[in-house]
Amino acid sequence: MKPFAILLRRDILEGIRSRAFIATTVVAIILVAAMLVALPFLGRIGQAPTSLVVTGQPNSLVSQTSRDLTSILSNQKLPFVVLTQGRREDANLVVMVHQSPHQSVPDYRIRVANGGTETAASILEGVLQSLTRNDRLRQAGLSPTVLAQISEPAVIPITTPSNSTHSNLPAISAIYAAMIFLFMTILMYSQMVLMGVSSEKASRVSEVLLTRVPTTSLLAAKLAGIGLAGLLQVMAVLVSALLVSLIDPRIRPLVERFHVEGISPESLALLVLFFVLGFLIYGAIFAAVGATIARPEDARNAVTLPMMMAMVGYGLALVGIASPHLLIIKIASILPPFFPLLMMEQVSLGVATVWQWVLGLCLALGSIWGLMQWAAIIYRKNLIVEQPFHLGLLNPRQR
Repeated sequence: MKPFAILLRRDILEGIRSRAFIATTVVAIILVAAMLVALPFLGRIGQAPTSLVVTGQPNSLVSQTSRDLTSILSNQKLPFVVLTQGRREDANLVVMVHQSPHQSVPDYRIRVANGGTETAASILEGVLQSLTRNDRLRQAGLSPTVLAQISEPAVIPITTPSNSTHSNLPAISAIYAAMIFLFMTILMYSQMVLMGVSSEKASRVSEVLLTRVPTTSLLAAKLAGIGLAGLLQVMAVLVSALLVSLIDPRIRPLVERFHVEGISPESLALLVLFFVLGFLIYGAIFAAVGATIARPEDARNAVTLPMMMAMVGYGLALVGIASPHLLIIKIASILPPFFPLLMMEQVSLGVATVWQWVLGLCLALGSIWGLMQWAAIIYRKNLIVEQPFHLGLLNPRQR
């Protein structure tokens, strides 16, 4: 146990003291802080109302139409603002109103100006039709009270199934963010394992260590050291994001739209669990691959197969967001290479069954043990003797 603790301490210190670790941590903190600071400005850009102006003759009709539009748009809480005549050049939409002496109600025309959209024009068309209908009812002799009762919009509640994957868009966005987080961090730190193994092989350090330390202890210390360093880096980024959101009060309402305050400690613990399981699965694979290459520069070609496997899991996770009940998603979620992403998604959407969760977890733990043993064989056989990558189980005499 003491050699393992010494190797674990060495790998953690090597990880957190490296220039690459420090640089990526600083850059990640700066990027996350910059994105949070930019959220209020992006929110204002995305919520900018459509401006409109009313033109025509006579001026009394233009003023009355502007007041009526302002009242209707305000009551219906539509994202429009009616500008004054002095700011006509700033309008996105122009409403032209005309009424001849023999007409009982005016005619309207809409022109899309700079920055206007056809969607906004269609919404405004519906408002003007409502305004025309009210004018006709007023001409028919209805009192303002009755007209107000007729014009009052009905309250129509909308309910969605509790198991609908699209009933809560902020929750879906949070699942996307967690899925991308798992995918990127698992692959990033697994590749760090590969680079560490290949570097020790190139420098002949592992040959010395294997004379005093069992292969499984050396490999486990490498995985645990890099994994703990990765968790430390992730926690540093999360803490910095929390500090920025606490310092700037404008960020908090925007972040609350994603129900961050509703994330429970159990959800965070599950996210860490899926990260650890995914890192151990792919870390063992990358460690075995790293032991077969002669130089760290050859790592790019060696990671093709595990990278493709991870990409398949990511693609299935994207499909599972929209269709979590597909049979292929249910089956793939219990397979160890796809378990971290797909099971995290199934649990977050509330569609994971007990047997699916238990079976997938048992298979993942069993595969981690098997992969560690397999990686130890590959590790021991290839650190000293350079040979092409193989399963390591075909010739037992070489173990």
